[in-house]
Amino acid sequence: EGKFDSVTFIVFADTAKFRTFKASTELVKASKIKFKAIKSSSGTTYEIKSSPNAASSIENLFVKLGSETVFLGYNDASKAYVSFAKASALGKAFKVSPISEVTAYPLDSSKHGTKGKALKPGNQKVDLKKNPNIAVEQGIVFKLNLLASSKGITPSGFGALQLNTDFTFAQRNLNGMPLSAISSFFDSAMTYWQTLGITNQEAYTNLATFSSQILKPINEGFWEALSNDNSAIDTLAVVNNKQSYAVTLKGVKTAQNVPLVKYVGGKADGFVPQFVENSVPEKYALEQNYPNPFNPLTVIRYELPSNSIVSLKIYDILGREVSSLLNNMELEEGQYETEFDANKFASGIYFYRLDVVGENGATFSSIRKMMLIK
Repeated sequence: EGKFDSVTFIVFADTAKFRTFKASTELVKASKIKFKAIKSSSGTTYEIKSSPNAASSIENLFVKLGSETVFLGYNDASKAYVSFAKASALGKAFKVSPISEVTAYPLDSSKHGTKGKALKPGNQKVDLKKNPNIAVEQGIVFKLNLLASSKGITPSGFGALQLNTDFTFAQRNLNGMPLSAISSFFDSAMTYWQTLGITNQEAYTNLATFSSQILKPINEGFWEALSNDNSAIDTLAVVNNKQSYAVTLKGVKTAQNVPLVKYVGGKADGFVPQFVENSVPEKYALEQNYPNPFNPLTVIRYELPSNSIVSLKIYDILGREVSSLLNNMELEEGQYETEFDANKFASGIYFYRLDVVGENGATFSSIRKMMLIK
């Protein structure tokens, strides 16, 4: 295990543009990208014959996700959560127009829905028509926007934008917190609502206000109707690899256009730490990544016994920083996992380093080795 002293910061220009999805029926049904082969004496060329829609890019996201993904809450065997394995399954949740009534309850709450029954543990089917819940609606879309940014469907860096207003949710002021960290805290609130005291009408109202006045304006703030000018089709992927939804969305607005958020230089680029365990660890720890060796995805797990400022960096064999997964991000106590995508890196040995400053001033640093094999 070596020592690394150099630090490289990723800085967002104030002109960086972002893009979001919003809760609407545009998420329901994807349009396939069709093409026509045109043969001539000089060879064969291809012409795109149909236009994608917003849901097409969500299909593209699910191709990159590769497996069932939790979009709300945490995958805890004893609790309720919401996950989707297909874009069409997510789309079904938005068959109705955005809900108008500001009703919000956490997952697994006895107040959930119209029948007054508690949700069963495990993955939940979302029906916003039968059970309008703005926290569920906006929470799913918020995670959708974070995942889309981290996977390159929309411009990267959305998760590193910070909340730019004083708002206290579940007894915590979120001002200055990165959107990726807000997502983790919101998932905790929706799954472990009893622990966070979301058990009475005052707390339900606070949840509804947070969902309608913070999450919804952010989800909708960077939205724009899809057009040829603000989207891009990967023609080679469509033609050669038969990827009928190979479309990405271009940025349309800067953080200055959405006063609720701000960009901050030095924040990591779109990696979302996932809270995986409700129990409080006894000490700081950095575990071996898994799988290892890996190609190209691996997961890094770490434990925080108290609220902490966390940095997680990747270095090559020469000690040069090649990726900043987390950079001075505020995280609550608990066990976390962060995924590292090494698709753009060459095979070889890499190191990952965790640096932590706890709320009591305690510090922790640890380095582990991993191997990428392609």
